[in-house]
Amino acid sequence: MRFARSSCVSAASIQILALEPRTMFCGYHQDGLAIDPTVILRDKQSAAITRTLPNLSVPAYNSRIGAKATIYLDFDGESARQWVGYNVTTTPAYDIDGVPTSFSTQELANIKEIWQRVSEKFSPFDINVTTVDPGVLANGRAMKVIIGGDGGWTNHTWGGLSYVSSFADPNLPNSVYVFPDNLGAGFPKYVAEAAAHETGHAFGLQHQSTYNGSSMVAEYSTGTAYRAPTMGNSYQATRGLWWRGVDPYQHAQDDLLTIASTANGFGYRLDDYGSSFATAKGAKFSGGRFAFNGVISSTNDYDCFVFSSIGTSITLKLRNPSPGAMLDGTLRLYRVDGTLIYKADTSSLAETITKVLPAGKYVAIVQGHGSYGDLGQYTLYGYQTAAASSAVSAPITRAANPFSSTPITSTAMQELEADEVA
Repeated sequence: MRFARSSCVSAASIQILALEPRTMFCGYHQDGLAIDPTVILRDKQSAAITRTLPNLSVPAYNSRIGAKATIYLDFDGESARQWVGYNVTTTPAYDIDGVPTSFSTQELANIKEIWQRVSEKFSPFDINVTTVDPGVLANGRAMKVIIGGDGGWTNHTWGGLSYVSSFADPNLPNSVYVFPDNLGAGFPKYVAEAAAHETGHAFGLQHQSTYNGSSMVAEYSTGTAYRAPTMGNSYQATRGLWWRGVDPYQHAQDDLLTIASTANGFGYRLDDYGSSFATAKGAKFSGGRFAFNGVISSTNDYDCFVFSSIGTSITLKLRNPSPGAMLDGTLRLYRVDGTLIYKADTSSLAETITKVLPAGKYVAIVQGHGSYGDLGQYTLYGYQTAAASSAVSAPITRAANPFSSTPITSTAMQELEADEVA
């Protein structure tokens, strides 16, 4: 349902201009889960109202302190307020046990998981996802995601509401609502997917839709069981990803470019590790191991790590550190002369290389699989055995240019993406 101010009535009135599906993740019920429509409104933001809720203690989590922008996940409730066209009643705190005045151990665990999942969604960008109230919620600087209750004031069973482009627009409120009571009774994965989706709207995104020619098959693309658009229906998919497809108006929509646009002002995060042999991060074994946390922030982002072997077995493990992982990573091992020794690029989100390496220097490269949306956080682990071995792995091939700007892609994956936006 789309609303706008009528030119024939007072400024406080709202006129229904058209009825059209504006639902988030389809607005239907699946397996007892209420999936939420998103209503888009246009009006002036009202003043904040002083809170009178219990002072609940939420652990302080930050994904990127010092970032240009902030997404504040508000779990401890919100006082009644005017939210443009709505008279919003008091929003209770996040609650799964019927005791809204305190957080249980399980609720605190869920809050942490929701924060981790939303942090993963926005890890490619210069954004701090936090549970700490930033105090000032200035447009273009901070967005508040209010998480609690069932949104009964909407007179619908929805999972959340948002204003498109409200983050940067001074005439729109830089806050969105997520209703966990309608999302699997506060199930962390569903709440996090809804929070990312609603925040995506605030950053200017419409829904990712599926078309057959000029006919819209579904306003909310479902993708596959393995990968689905965050701005579509990603509840049941293994990975909810930012997507490149078509919106409900049959316009091309590149989620990543829209989020990182100059209109929003924060852009992508700076590359954390070098993308060449010359700028590779030195990885020194300590107690037979090393570990690095990183982020693949673009399709052509290569993170390089150089290490030395003493002539023993080396194991490299690429893992996703966060629930809700987006990155389908690729792990490659090179000699420093550019000879490719091994590439691990399976259908799993975890990659492992184990090789006996002669004494010398080697370079490990982490990157995404190459499909759109294969971005996000990772941890690279290295292990070296103490005893040397005489066995040596022969090189597979020699790469003339190991840092080609052409990403590794799969024909099958390309066809899948084409089907999804057809």
